[in-house]
Amino acid sequence: MAREFDPLSRLPVPSSTTPFWRACPLPLDDHRSTKTLPEIVDIAIIGAGMSGACTAYHLLKNNTEPPSIVIFEARQACSGATGRNGGHSKISPVTLANFHKAQGAEAAAELATFHRTLLSELKACVERENIDCDLFLTRSFDVFLDQAHADVMENEFQGFRDEGATWLKDIQFLKGKNVERLTGISGAKGAASSPVVSLWPYKFVVGLLQKCIEMGANLQTHTPVTKISRESKSGLTILETPRGTTKAKKVVFATNAYVSALLPQYGDVIVPGRGTACHITAKFPDDTPQLTYTYNIHQSSTSREYLIPRPDSSIILGGGQTLYRDDKSLWFDTVDDSTLITLPDGSGVKERYFKGYMARHFSYYQHNPENAEDVESIWTGIMGFTPDGFPHIGEVPREEGWFLMAGFNGGGMASIFEAARGVVCMIQDGRKPEETSIPKLFIANEERLKRGFRLDA
Repeated sequence: MAREFDPLSRLPVPSSTTPFWRACPLPLDDHRSTKTLPEIVDIAIIGAGMSGACTAYHLLKNNTEPPSIVIFEARQACSGATGRNGGHSKISPVTLANFHKAQGAEAAAELATFHRTLLSELKACVERENIDCDLFLTRSFDVFLDQAHADVMENEFQGFRDEGATWLKDIQFLKGKNVERLTGISGAKGAASSPVVSLWPYKFVVGLLQKCIEMGANLQTHTPVTKISRESKSGLTILETPRGTTKAKKVVFATNAYVSALLPQYGDVIVPGRGTACHITAKFPDDTPQLTYTYNIHQSSTSREYLIPRPDSSIILGGGQTLYRDDKSLWFDTVDDSTLITLPDGSGVKERYFKGYMARHFSYYQHNPENAEDVESIWTGIMGFTPDGFPHIGEVPREEGWFLMAGFNGGGMASIFEAARGVVCMIQDGRKPEETSIPKLFIANEERLKRGFRLDA
């Protein structure tokens, strides 16, 4: 039996730690298109992060009869998970390998194709709309520091190639004496290279929201939706906020980890949990080549960090879960991104893990200790964890006209832009989710709604 909880306890907390991406807020951060809320709209979108912005954009772009849209945001624009992530859109080859083993070659190929399309469409959108967000189409390394883990991954990739797996066509496995030089990481035993886009996520979302406003969308920040209900006669959805109510013909819950605040049936199905990331100010002489690849660095088969270099030579580094993941009280079933994770001994992830990370792993820093890095800032962010590891995308079961984009376990940037296009096809054209490009395992349905975490255990 699912545990009972106060839905309002799943709303975003009023204040939060400040991520690097949001250190200098843009003018749209606290934007309200109108002083009062619209009385009725065609579509209400709850959430102004990547999911909400992309959904609004696809709804409005090239639409000769654009719907009326209001976008509600509980805090500032893009102040949730999107504004706190690592800053790259990537599906790890390790994830695809695991997908292949668990779901089969066809499912892995579907996910890989979906992501390849997303990379090209995301790049095209930024160029078309002239959004200044440091987008860079590049490669990413999954680096394996443990020899046994590297051997396992090499053998798996070779086995999949022998089977004719098409999802491997953009992936290359590297090994031998040159892998350290190619990756720049000391002690690398192997690496898998794959395509990726890195970008400034906050600037991308705010730029997209600006385009949506220009096309007629109404953005209302600092306006949390606290309750929803159906109007009996019309069937319209009534959205209640501290500033008044709005009625909508259709609703998109682009709320990721916070979805159970309004849809309590997801209380043990999409559970909020926090992770940690930091900004490292690195030092490189002008004549030294900069890092251009992004990374997942695997200390072992159960330990992985993400690392994204910035054009200014600084670094975004996230992870350190090995320090605290076994103690769920420190990170699981919480929406608190206003504080950092404090370990039982009173120390933090910064001191115990992030500090000195580059010097421990990158050859350049080992040979140039005078350029040792400094952890400039650190923050927490809230992800939406699901029992099967997949997001829930599509129509809310048993709720006509309610659509869902939630439960991104930390890889939402690799899915959202194209998933939003699929949801829009459902909203505008009445397509079934299976008739869109949304990967089948991501589709929200009744069966997945029955499989939740044992939060009362």
